[in-house]
Amino acid sequence: MSSKKQKRKLPENIKKFDLKCNDGYVIACTWIESLEKDFDTNDKPVVIIAGATAVPQKYYYIFSSYLAENGITVFTFDWRGSSESLREKSLKENKSGTLDWGKKDLPACIDKIRERYPEKEIVYIGNSVGGHMLPIAPNRDEIARAITFGVQNAFFRYCPLPQRYFMLWTILYPTMSHYYGYYFGSSVGFVGNCSITSMIEWRKWCISNHYLCGDDKFNDMG
Repeated sequence: MSSKKQKRKLPENIKKFDLKCNDGYVIACTWIESLEKDFDTNDKPVVIIAGATAVPQKYYYIFSSYLAENGITVFTFDWRGSSESLREKSLKENKSGTLDWGKKDLPACIDKIRERYPEKEIVYIGNSVGGHMLPIAPNRDEIARAITFGVQNAFFRYCPLPQRYFMLWTILYPTMSHYYGYYFGSSVGFVGNCSITSMIEWRKWCISNHYLCGDDKFNDMG
């Protein structure tokens, strides 16, 4: 018997593919297609799930499959530089920032959905940073409705034990990121791994009471 772990075959309604963004970067995406045969012609919406910081899209597959079983097609993806959307040999080589996710990745995903379903409503589900990125996307008006969860102002003084979070954002996370060359989130059990550029942006937001709205780069994108 082969010692190699066999790759699990995905259900036929789960279709993975690569999507090229406008700047040429390629991200990993998935259609979890409705199990209702008349989905293309009925009035049910398409759902796009934008995940938390560097959390793999597969984390949302169970929920997506539930929606598909109830007649709704779902689109998921991995933010650039994370999980299956890491195109460099190492995360140390990835220079993309968190704002790139909203400015470049998300618009490409919305365009892809609209290309396939020109008339259907698009419902947006954003988890954590996935909710923060929606206002940045230039084509955000294509979204009919949005549902967000875990999307808060993460300014450290608004958190329980603020001194602890201040230490994390000003000492532990920056030091760890510079040591590894990227944010090694999986080592501390706090979201996934992401580029040091993303960590620098994220840190800047979390020590500002205006959070990302205090970032000039964010306001310039509005």
